[in-house]
Parts: sequence; C-alpha cells; structure tokens
Amino acid sequence: MIRKPDMLTRFERDDGGSVVVDWVVLSAAVMGIGVAVAVSMGSGVNSLGHSVGQEIGATDVAPDFSGSDAKAATHYFDLGIGLSPDNRREAWRQARMAAQEGSPKGYNYDPDFKETRYVDAESGMPVYQSNDGKSYSIGGKVVSASDYVPKRNGASFMSAFNDYWGS
Repeated sequence: MIRKPDMLTRFERDDGGSVVVDWVVLSAAVMGIGVAVAVSMGSGVNSLGHSVGQEIGATDVAPDFSGSDAKAATHYFDLGIGLSPDNRREAWRQARMAAQEGSPKGYNYDPDFKETRYVDAESGMPVYQSNDGKSYSIGGKVVSASDYVPKRNGASFMSAFNDYWGS
C-alpha cells in the first residue's frame, strides 16, 4: 500500500477554509438581494420623486410676508453710514449688503451688485425682486412685476442714499 505524505493528509482533514467559503456565499446572496430590491424599487421611487417635484413646482403660492420684518431704506442707510462714516462709497456698499441680508425669502436685492436696485418713492422701502423675476416685494407686500416699474416709481438705491447722506 502506498502511504500518503503527511502534508497531504493534513490538507484533507483541515476544514478551516469551509467557513470562509460559507461567508463568501452568504455575502454574495445578501448583495444579490440588495441589488434586486434596489432595481425593483428604483423606477417607482424615481417616478414618485418626479411627481412630487412637479406638484411643488406647480404650486404658485405667494410668500406670506407680514411686513413686520420690513425695514425702510433709511434703516439700511444708517447701518452703512454707521459702519463707514467717513467713506460714502463704502457706506453705500455696506447699506446695499445690509439690504440684501434683509431680503424676504424668495427675493433678493442683487447680492452681486450687478443690477440697479430701487427704493419705492411712496413708502421709502427697498424694492426686492423675486428670484424668478415675476414679482417685487415692497414693505412686505407682493406686487406683480408687470404692475410695477421700479424706475418710474422710485429712485435708485444709490441716488436715494446720496440724497440721504447729503441731508
């Protein structure tokens, strides 16, 4: 009879590798189930998200401004002058930045200083433009962009500031 080498006999009796194989098979099964669930639910979740997005976009609700936080342009002028009392240009810039920070939600006062912004002649309030350009907020009241022309109904922020500085 031919005798097996000791190393071959030990290899046949060693069952330590079977545990590793079991874990690999189990992990592959769990990953497969996870992928199957993700694939089967993916299109439904995507469709639902798209529907919700369309519903939100279709809702054209005007923001609720109580006017309680609305501040006159002179408030911002005073802030700017208080920060830079000896530099008119810097005081104006600080006032514009403060007016931007006071913007109602969904509106802005041109944070990049790229457009002329206005102060309403009647109320003395900054004229904030909606992010979509369809309306203005003046003292907490929303006015359609087609019903209000800032250039005719007020002064530029800079000219109003310069008038205020000179007074």
